[in-house]
Amino acid sequence: MTPENDTVNDIELQAFVDNELDSSRHAEIEKLIQTDARLKSKVEEYQKINRDLKQLYQPHLDEDIPDRLIKTIKRDSAPKQIPLAASLLIGVLTGLIIGWFSRGEIQSLQTPPPVAEQIVEDAFSFHAVYTPEVKHPVEVTSEYEEHLVSWLSKRLETPVKAPDFSFAGFELLGGRLLSSGNSPAAQFMYENNQGQRLTIFTRQKRNNEDQPEFRYARRNGMNGFYWTDSNLSFVILSEISKNRIYELVTKVCNTTNLK
Repeated sequence: MTPENDTVNDIELQAFVDNELDSSRHAEIEKLIQTDARLKSKVEEYQKINRDLKQLYQPHLDEDIPDRLIKTIKRDSAPKQIPLAASLLIGVLTGLIIGWFSRGEIQSLQTPPPVAEQIVEDAFSFHAVYTPEVKHPVEVTSEYEEHLVSWLSKRLETPVKAPDFSFAGFELLGGRLLSSGNSPAAQFMYENNQGQRLTIFTRQKRNNEDQPEFRYARRNGMNGFYWTDSNLSFVILSEISKNRIYELVTKVCNTTNLK
């Protein structure tokens, strides 16, 4: 990338690909792409990730909403005076509809969530709790990474590791022992020089849990991917774009035994 183009960071490139920039900045970057082969290559890579994600999840977006959900909405949306509790219920149902469209499925409101959904929800919850922390974001800092990994591996009763995201500017802050359901879980936290944080949440894979392909999830402005390998289940989360997270996790999985 030429010195003139150093001002174009990955976040802006992702926004360019997603058509989220204002028209003037979009035009500036479009002009730079025509004269910078490396910049053009990176944009094409992000566009490919977008196409791959669309191909992966479009079949779910095209599915019909389940009849049971439509009936529930019709029943609860009849014209009447809506007390506070009912308003909250409708808000929850709206969230479930959005979740169904973004994840491709939703289970009956009367049954417990699938085991895979529990780790996803736990990961988002712990991410929201600990990433805003300034003084104590982690339980054991990266200064003691060897001890941290050894301790968490012992508690999870299977080898775990802290993936290296330094190639993308995310440095390990450390990690902590948590739980998912009745199982011990580990969270590793990373931060870049812009103050953005990323977490990896993992626990032992359940017997009936098998998701080798990445599964996208989004909550409250946070993007994430869930997947499993032979022994562990993982969720990676951050405020950065889904394209960037997908790029990071695929690169890490291709160079380590995380998958």
